[in-house]
Amino acid sequence: MVNRLTLIRNVEQLAEIGVALLLFSLGLEVSFRDLAPVRTVALAGGTIQVVLTIAMGAGIALTLGWPWQPARWFGSLIALSSTMVVLKTLQAQGRLGTLSSRVMLGILVVQDLAVVPLMIVLPDIYGRHTKLAP
Repeated sequence: MVNRLTLIRNVEQLAEIGVALLLFSLGLEVSFRDLAPVRTVALAGGTIQVVLTIAMGAGIALTLGWPWQPARWFGSLIALSSTMVVLKTLQAQGRLGTLSSRVMLGILVVQDLAVVPLMIVLPDIYGRHTKLAP
């Protein structure tokens, strides 16, 4: 019988491989040169979207009686969307080269980049040695 720790490690490794493959696919599909004209809109829109969605998600969680630390984690979780799902949908519809699709992809890239500061800030807010679940 496989112990639980080994299973968790295997799932984490598969998830890391999946993320690497998705990022590789995204890199093949998205040209940053195409996104340059919408840079200002994407940076402003993506930042506003991430901040407001974190606030809204945290507000909902606080309303449900959650402590503020897990509420911020929840808000951060729902603030990030799947760039690959949107990219494949735009591809299937044949709308990949349009201005609206470039703005959407620019905002999604900003969301993807927001993961890095969130991964740095959230553990410090919550406390590195605090358990999320009992």
